[in-house]
Amino acid sequence: GYTRDEFPDRVGTWLKYLHPEDAPLAMEAVQRHLDDRSGRTPYDIDYRLQLKNGSYRWFCARSATQRDAQGVPLRVAGSLADIDDQRRQQDDQRRQQDVLRVTLERFDRARGMLSEGLWDMEVIAGDPVNPKNPFWWSDQFRALLGFSDERDFPNVLDSWASRLHPEDKDRTIQAFAAHLNDASGRTPYHIEYRLQMKNGVYRWFRAQGATRRDA
Repeated sequence: GYTRDEFPDRVGTWLKYLHPEDAPLAMEAVQRHLDDRSGRTPYDIDYRLQLKNGSYRWFCARSATQRDAQGVPLRVAGSLADIDDQRRQQDDQRRQQDVLRVTLERFDRARGMLSEGLWDMEVIAGDPVNPKNPFWWSDQFRALLGFSDERDFPNVLDSWASRLHPEDKDRTIQAFAAHLNDASGRTPYHIEYRLQMKNGVYRWFRAQGATRRDA
């Protein structure tokens, strides 16, 4: 945003408008590039410069250096590109990822204190009993039945269905299907049944579920 008179052809001009937090890194990068007589240290850095209106924007600076036979710098030529929009998008993405990471960490901690076993299922083609429906059984769910991990209690419907008590199986599957097949969402899934533990013993459990539906 400057005129040539406002931004004279001097190194000090550039230094004057570097963001205070970026100036040491920018200067260090210049020095490393120039001091490496092998020419293998690139000068490629992002930093903020102050605009004429007082605000700062991100730029990417690159340069190449012509050297003599001993690698001593003779002339440096470079370029400056405005990357402010990309940097702000990246910063937003990082913030979103940080929020997601913290949220997941909190969820994991809270889940570890639950006495209930959580589960989740994706319904393929509206078929609630499709054996290919992707399932997720939480560690707590497995622990309630005496299992430890996915190896002895896989993420499939049959891991649960095959352990239903014979006297409870039909009504439990029917209640599950009735809940899922009611497009109005008014049929609850809230039922008690017996499940076989890993040690072969049956115990009573209370199960409930909520379903997210399309339009």
